[in-house]
Amino acid sequence: MQVFSLLLAAAVHDLAHPGVTNDFLVRTRHALAARFGGAEGGVNERHHVASFLGLLDDPATDAFAGLSQQDQQRVCLRRSSGMQTGDDRAASMILCSCGG
Repeated sequence: MQVFSLLLAAAVHDLAHPGVTNDFLVRTRHALAARFGGAEGGVNERHHVASFLGLLDDPATDAFAGLSQQDQQRVCLRRSSGMQTGDDRAASMILCSCGG
């Protein structure tokens, strides 16, 4: 489950990235900044996670659909601090394996 979780976290890391920085989104009053909090940092990161969670709502793109119920319970979203650098630190969400 740890390898699955790490691969999924890597895939989600920049999912649906708009190609610009958090600062740019905030300064230009982009819709993403309005939706995900235009305060300091984290706009892109919140957008990546929201995009991933949206995929989970569709059975065709649910990354957990093929997992047993027990394995689904072992995989969680956990707020991380200090695991990533730069803009990611503001609101980094990583997937991790819970309980080994």
